[in-house]
Amino acid sequence: MKKSFSYLKRLWYFLKEEKGKIIGFIIFCLLIIFISLIIPVIGAKRIVYLTSNQYKQLFYSCLLLFIIRIIDSFVGYYRNYFSNRISRNVFRNMQNSLGKEILKITTSTFNREGSSVFVQRMNGDLSNISNGYNEIIFSFTEIIKDIGIFVILFFYNYIFALFVLFFTICFSIYQNKFSSIQIKKRKLVREEEERTNSFLNELIRGSRDIKVLNSEVSFLNTLDEKVTKLNDIRYKHNDFIRLYRSLDEFLYGLYYFLDYMLLIILLKGNVLSIPIAIVLSNYSGNVMSFNRTISNLINYLKQFNLCCERVFSIYDSVDFEKETWGNKHLDKVEGSIKFDNVSFKYDNKNVLDKMSFDIKSGETIAFVGKSGAGKTTILSLICKLFNIDSGHIYLDDNDIYELDKDSLRGNISIITQNPYIFNLSIRDNFRLIKSDLKEKEMITACKKACLHDFIKSLPNGYDTVVGEGGVTLSGGQRQRLAIARAFVQNTKLILFDEATSALDNETQANIKKTIDNMKGDFTILIVAHRLSTIKNADRILFVSDGKILDSGNHKYLFNNCKEYRQLYNSEIITKED
Repeated sequence: MKKSFSYLKRLWYFLKEEKGKIIGFIIFCLLIIFISLIIPVIGAKRIVYLTSNQYKQLFYSCLLLFIIRIIDSFVGYYRNYFSNRISRNVFRNMQNSLGKEILKITTSTFNREGSSVFVQRMNGDLSNISNGYNEIIFSFTEIIKDIGIFVILFFYNYIFALFVLFFTICFSIYQNKFSSIQIKKRKLVREEEERTNSFLNELIRGSRDIKVLNSEVSFLNTLDEKVTKLNDIRYKHNDFIRLYRSLDEFLYGLYYFLDYMLLIILLKGNVLSIPIAIVLSNYSGNVMSFNRTISNLINYLKQFNLCCERVFSIYDSVDFEKETWGNKHLDKVEGSIKFDNVSFKYDNKNVLDKMSFDIKSGETIAFVGKSGAGKTTILSLICKLFNIDSGHIYLDDNDIYELDKDSLRGNISIITQNPYIFNLSIRDNFRLIKSDLKEKEMITACKKACLHDFIKSLPNGYDTVVGEGGVTLSGGQRQRLAIARAFVQNTKLILFDEATSALDNETQANIKKTIDNMKGDFTILIVAHRLSTIKNADRILFVSDGKILDSGNHKYLFNNCKEYRQLYNSEIITKED
């Protein structure tokens, strides 16, 4: 219970704007409690009036009960009205907030955990929290009502009240025990669901490669294993619930049997009159709902705690490492970059080993080398997608670990080999980058990226939806769209990470021309296997085994660096020279 109150206290942050609705909800809950307490009394009086031929009083009691029922329906409607809006707004506020927190998580954590973990928590767990919040309040409302009924029972007959109280306590102990086991089993189901959903995401996202590799059978066998394991765990959980519900119904039947036996004994002993026995019987049925309410509350609280634990672990960085930023802000960036003895490991494997180099503002620098040499890693470290193990990286002589996020990433555009294009229109993909984007800016950027003519040929032009990951576009079109997005950002540093790998020779030549025209105005870093793209770079840094083996312009490296010459000869001469 203490943990639940702690989570409820934290959730108040998301409820601050709903104070008016919460007050309205509480008022209507109190009205429902009052109505629930008086209805059994009026119902019992109707029977008394009927058996004693007091028809006038019977008419008025029926009319009163009818009016109360009408009021109760309106009160219930508005209670649910406020409840639904509170739940909806809490879910919206928490999703927005959790989305913000997820975007702070480090790239290495995403690589390790997969996306399904966060999708499950952002959808399933948040939905359970917002719904559970209302259920908990409903349960507390019912408990207050049932406590009032207990008081009334003691007022009429303390023997009968003690019997009901004793049975309620025993029933609550039994339900708490079963609930504790159930929540543990539910946690196992959730964990297995995350693992299975993660594999399903991989299967769907990688469906094209699975087909090309002719690996359908292998993947489907693995899927069958995972789904079978998940279903086995679900079955055990559901089997336990079925057992619990069967015992539950048995105990309720036992209670009602003993309830009436006690009333018979009290009536025979003239301890109770028939009208009072009817009132007690009506109230005892309501009181027995106290057990279900307690049981439901315990289940809601444990489910609520589990979901809150999973969600707030993201906020608290318990299992998921967050990016950290400095406080230093740069109003203006020139674009110089410096690596000073930078070392970096990934999965305990050395990627960069005390690497050092300087890049002046406005320079166009290319990184070349064999696959796995560490070229892409350099760009990732500049963007602070990963944290270095030692050394320093400077932007305009400022350590990037002392800078705030806007000073670093707000001044860098990166175009990758496999850029992610969002399942939106082309226009909206640009507006994600710049919300106040003007039509002319967008068209100019697309013309620079040799994309405008293609877009105009589409049925809906710039309003064409490109599908998840830009699936309706070719690889080259996706890269050109990513390049155009970078032009829209208009940052001081532009990083090209194999950005022309999927382009045809003509388009590549046009992009190369565009890059050449940008020289001097921007600091441009290029990672490329197609060395013809970077022949005109101011300097080329040859990377080998995590170190800068040599640097210079194309002519210098071709004449003085054996490894560069071999790479150039193997990848360029046979194709172009």
